[in-house]
Order: sequence, then C-alpha cells, then structure tokens
Amino acid sequence: MATAKPKNSAAAFRRLLAKLVDLYVSRSQPQSTGAAAKAEASVARVEAQIKEICDLVSPGFGERFILLFRNQRRSRQDAIEYRDQRNLILVWLGEFAAAKRKRDIVEVRQLSAVSTANRDRRMAQEFLRKRGSSTSDSALKAEIGERHDLGRSASIEAINRGLKALKA
Repeated sequence: MATAKPKNSAAAFRRLLAKLVDLYVSRSQPQSTGAAAKAEASVARVEAQIKEICDLVSPGFGERFILLFRNQRRSRQDAIEYRDQRNLILVWLGEFAAAKRKRDIVEVRQLSAVSTANRDRRMAQEFLRKRGSSTSDSALKAEIGERHDLGRSASIEAINRGLKALKA
C-alpha cells in the first residue's frame, strides 16, 4: 500500500509525522464504521510512507520506527528513544539532500560548460564562413556575438575559444 516513490526530504518526513499524529488523535474519537475504516486506511498509508523513508536510512528500520512512534507515550525511556531515532533520520535526510544538491549543481555546471563550448564552436564556424567580408575580424566577432546576447569582448573571447576547439 506504499507510494511508488517516497519524498525523502526532512520536511516531507516531518509532515508525515504530524499527519500521523493527527490521524491517531482523530482515530481515538468516536466515529461511524465507515469513517473508522477510512481513518484506518489513512493511518496505514501514512505509516507505509514513513516506513519507506526509514528503510532508506536503514533497511528494515521502518517497522521498528513505527513501533517507537506508537510507544513513545508509554514511558520516558520510550519517548527518549523515539526522539533520538527521529533526529537521526532527520539528520540523515538532511545529509542526503545536501549530497543530492551538490551532485545536481555539478551536473548543471557540466551541462552548462558543454552548451557553452558548443555555442563557441558554432560561433567560430560562422566567423570562418563570413571572414572574407569587408569588416574587421573583431567587428565581425562582435556582430556574431550580438546574436548570442554577448558583449564585444565576451563574443571575441568566445569565438577565440571556439577557434581553438576547432583546431584541436
């Protein structure tokens, strides 16, 4: 009954825990049979999502965490153990998110570098095609760069990089 892909962020985990608390509170109040069955299904769905997130942290830990959640009000020791385990999960989720952000930033930089290199090569090829015209090389480079929203010096540098890439 679990979702296809759990949201594995600390904020999503906190929201699920808050939702589970609300569901337990509403479940303890008198309800009709249909409403009670619906509440049980909601509790099971949220518990399954929490278990999936916990299993990302440590395989097989999801069931144990749900038991800790249910027993947290039975004794002071249970409450402390629940809090410690919850905090460990939140720390892991934060570290996971930071690593993912760092990986995404690196990928974006690599894609940006590739697209910039391709643009430079295209601009250099255009420069080589139009080179025989009556304008100076730097004026032609600036004219080509304007179409790519580059200033004069940036377009000259970009075309020079493209020329080097074409020679290599």
